[in-house]
Amino acid sequence: MTSGASAILLGRKTYEMFYPAWSTRTVEEDPGAPFFNDTIKYVVSGSLTDPEWNNTEVVGPYDKATIEGLK
Repeated sequence: MTSGASAILLGRKTYEMFYPAWSTRTVEEDPGAPFFNDTIKYVVSGSLTDPEWNNTEVVGPYDKATIEGLK
């Protein structure tokens, strides 16, 4: 399912659930770990400013044009 994806788009709440679950997981623990840890993650949020998970970029609050530009 993730093989054709080049990025992950998340909202702040989903990011906050994924980060602790995936950020320390290894390929030995889960074959999907490299995808979630190595792929760029775009987070739509007006309140998150300093994401701790590697390869994470906050794109700011919801803006349709910004999200369309990520495609």
